[in-house]
Amino acid sequence: MAQPIHEIAQHLVQVLMNELNQHQHQINQVVLPATLIKRESCKKGAKVGAA
Repeated sequence: MAQPIHEIAQHLVQVLMNELNQHQHQINQVVLPATLIKRESCKKGAKVGAA
């Protein structure tokens, strides 16, 4: 899975800044898209681990 690390970091910094500046202690839920990356090791019959 590929996760949007940059967007996760942006949201995290925003939440932390809100808590520090406004003393807000609210629960936030952010849903960001993830992308499935099909790799060679996922194919049927693929060998796992190199010699």
